[in-house]
Amino acid sequence: MKEIYSKYMPVLTSAGLFDGLTEEDIESVLSCLSAEMPDFPKNSFIMRRGERNEKIGLVLSGSVLVMQEDFWGNRSIMAKLAPGDTFAEAFACSENALMNADVLASEDCTVLLLHIRKLPDSCGAHGIIIKNLLRETAEKNIRITERMAITSRRTTREKLLAYLSAESARQGKTAFTIPFDRQQLADYLCVDRSAMSAELCRLRDSGVLRFDRSHFELFSEEASPELQS
Repeated sequence: MKEIYSKYMPVLTSAGLFDGLTEEDIESVLSCLSAEMPDFPKNSFIMRRGERNEKIGLVLSGSVLVMQEDFWGNRSIMAKLAPGDTFAEAFACSENALMNADVLASEDCTVLLLHIRKLPDSCGAHGIIIKNLLRETAEKNIRITERMAITSRRTTREKLLAYLSAESARQGKTAFTIPFDRQQLADYLCVDRSAMSAELCRLRDSGVLRFDRSHFELFSEEASPELQS
């Protein structure tokens, strides 16, 4: 197992959950938490809505979608996670809560599953892990609030501009790459893909932005007053 840990140690040391821990500390914590490292093929479920879950997940390779789907199959993507990102923290820490979302491998991936409730108080890293876990949960709640503000906009155009403006601010530049393909972006914004693609073309033709697949470039407020809305 130590050889497997070594393979993913660059991801583990950069993950927010293990911030402040040495490689030796991390190996000790993984042992305390009965860590598992399963592989999941693309489009397979890692966790399912309605299930009771006692494990925190951390993406080691590939990418993962957290999504909700209604009775009729309409899908809403809550987040796309990359290596180092965690998921299911709140459910793993709760004794009674059932998963309210599915976690799906959006490509072949390896994840780290941690039995967080097994972390003993006597573990030297206990306080650090709890602090990091609290920060990770708080940041997730902030992102959920931001998404609600975006998806509450009335039109597809307003949702697109709000999302791209927020992503530009988050990355600190006007040219940036988003984590979603077209269908995933439509599912994240809760809009029809065809309508969204048509709106993107209108925004491009009016000089508001330009794009190439998942790469976007926004132009100034003068060219796009909607960016301030």
